[in-house]
Amino acid sequence: MSSRRFTGQQIADVLLVARSDSVAQAAARHGVSQQTIYQWRKRFEGLLADEIKAAIELERKNQLLAKALRQREAELVLLKNIEARKWRAFPPPQEQGTPTHE
Repeated sequence: MSSRRFTGQQIADVLLVARSDSVAQAAARHGVSQQTIYQWRKRFEGLLADEIKAAIELERKNQLLAKALRQREAELVLLKNIEARKWRAFPPPQEQGTPTHE
């Protein structure tokens, strides 16, 4: 099954047809599943084509920002682990005259 991207205008057109005809007819006519139309209705019902396009773009940007944040958090954990190991590699200096526990 191939993944196909629809523009905001195409989504708006499919939703308009699904509103006037049945969802099954709109799905068959536009080559999408009925479940896709129901998901689009839930996300985009009442929006104009330009608003749908903007909403899709915002969702895409949000996904990219979330991915960048996860990567940054992973880098921070890695750097903290490196820093902790660096200080453990060098034991604290012993003061002269302080007995060591042997």
